[in-house]
Amino acid sequence: MYLHKKQMDFHIRMWLQKGEDTVVSTRYLTSAFLGKSAAVDIVDAFKSLPISLAGMVQVSMDGPNVNLKAQSYIDQYMYDDFGYKLLNIGTCGLHQIHNAFKGSFMGNKLEEGSSSWHGAEWDIGKFLSPLFNLFNEAPARLADYETVTESRHFPLPFCSHRWLENIKPADRAIVMIPFLSKYIKAVQESRVSKPHCASFDTVKSFLDDPLAMSKLFFAYIASP
Repeated sequence: MYLHKKQMDFHIRMWLQKGEDTVVSTRYLTSAFLGKSAAVDIVDAFKSLPISLAGMVQVSMDGPNVNLKAQSYIDQYMYDDFGYKLLNIGTCGLHQIHNAFKGSFMGNKLEEGSSSWHGAEWDIGKFLSPLFNLFNEAPARLADYETVTESRHFPLPFCSHRWLENIKPADRAIVMIPFLSKYIKAVQESRVSKPHCASFDTVKSFLDDPLAMSKLFFAYIASP
C-alpha cells in the first residue's frame, strides 16, 4: 500500500516528571506516508497527528528549503489556532543546540586564517569515538581487555552531531579510564596482543594527558 511513497517520521521531545526530577525524553509518535512532500503536504501531515499541537514549542528539521516554507505555514497555523508562533532558532534547531554545546568543548577559530581560538579546544569526540571503535566488533580484543582488567564495562557509541546525547558514552568512559590504563600497560608489556589500529594510538594518547578525566566533565554539564 505504501510502495513508492515518501515516509516522514514524527518524534516528539518533551519534559517528563520522574520522581523529583524533570527529564527530557524523546519518543516516536507515528509516520506519515506522502505521495507529494511539498510544504502544504507536510503541514497537512502535522494537522493530522493523533495529538493536540497546543503547547508545541519548536519544530526541528534537517534543513531542506521546502521545510522552511512548511515551517512558516505551521507558524501561521499555530498562531491562528492557538495564538502563538513557534520558537525559531535556525533551519535545524536540534543541531543548532548540539553544535553550540559542542563548540564550547572543541574550540573554534575566531576568524578565517586566525591562530586565535575560543572555547576549550578539547576535541573529546576524537577520544570517545575511537574508544568505541577500538572494541566494536573485536571479540578477541574484548576478551583480552576483560581478562586483564576483570571488568565488563565496555564503551558506548558516540554521536558526533548530537553532543547533548553523549552523556552515557562519557560517563562510561570515565568509569573505564582506570581499566583502560591497565589494558594499555598489559599491551606495552606484551601480555596481550597489541591492536594494530589508529583507534588504539588515539585512546592511548588521550589517556597520557593528566587532565583526561577532567576533560570528560562535560557529561555533568550536559546532564539535565
